[in-house]
Amino acid sequence: MLVRLLSLFLVVISFSTAAHAACTSDLQVFADSVNGKKLFGFSYEGNDAIPAQFEEVGGNRLAPFCDGLALVKKDGKWGYIDKRGATVVPFEYETARPFENGIAVVKNAKGWTLLSREGKGLCAAEPFFYVGKSVSEGKFSIRALDKDGNIKFGFIDQTCKAVGQAVYDDAGDFHLEIAPVLKKGQWIWLEASGNELGNEAPMTYKPDFWSNYWTIRRNGKQGVVGLRGKEILPAIYSSVSCYEGGIFGVRNDENRYAFYDVNQYGFITKFLYLEIRGFSEGLAAVRVDEATSLQPNPWGFIDAKGAWAITPRYMHIERDFKNGKAIVHLRENIYVAHQVRRFIDRQGNYVNP
Repeated sequence: MLVRLLSLFLVVISFSTAAHAACTSDLQVFADSVNGKKLFGFSYEGNDAIPAQFEEVGGNRLAPFCDGLALVKKDGKWGYIDKRGATVVPFEYETARPFENGIAVVKNAKGWTLLSREGKGLCAAEPFFYVGKSVSEGKFSIRALDKDGNIKFGFIDQTCKAVGQAVYDDAGDFHLEIAPVLKKGQWIWLEASGNELGNEAPMTYKPDFWSNYWTIRRNGKQGVVGLRGKEILPAIYSSVSCYEGGIFGVRNDENRYAFYDVNQYGFITKFLYLEIRGFSEGLAAVRVDEATSLQPNPWGFIDAKGAWAITPRYMHIERDFKNGKAIVHLRENIYVAHQVRRFIDRQGNYVNP
């Protein structure tokens, strides 16, 4: 009993506490030794609900039942059981993923496909070469083989209906109703309807999705794109970085930085700064091209409107604002060369750690 309790404890602490909203933790996974072999079962309030009989439990073991079914492995194959331990989907899959919104992604000897909660295959055609790990805006990325045996990328929806054609050399996930796809060496957009966008102005590299916006690169320059491919910042800048609240740090060809606010559709500062840091608690650290008697090219803090919250005076920013405090380094005396480490509040006053 002690061994079993210890095994249960180790199983529980070894997994993240995060769980999908549709996954429940009323039944808990435990491990037990059966005929010298480690197997898994499920308990309810410390009592066996489903005896230890499974070689593995898939997904998050702290919340193993997703859409009412648990992904478990038996005799080397994956299947799904309900909370009574009854088999709902037979043990016949080489690889499988937990149910999400009534759909599971599985792989057998023929390939990858989608399953309904009743275990019915949703894809009438031949299985795919691969199906992506997660659904994004109701779309799964897939890989299929063309007539020449080449791997091509495409998308299907949650009914296994194709979104456009699987004709692309690479693809990203859907966000803001578009997904980047690689066609003839250039990146363009694919709409949820399957229509292509941006053939007249393709992108050089795969776009990145950050905090509800796409950053794009075209001919060595960067810009920002929003919902359905709408251009927010043209790709004419040396670099673009996304910060909190829809504020971007933008660098021009002269290596000077400014901030752009998507919500105001405009720059909140000019290209004034040698360096910048991201906004934290409404303030951003910036380094200016000037000097004081104590600090060459000092750092200060601006607010979300671009106004000085703390005028430049610091040699180094160790930590941005957190719980109302930042950590800075500065010289406090013209005759003393070494830097002093201080905690400051939002007005620049020294405070206790």
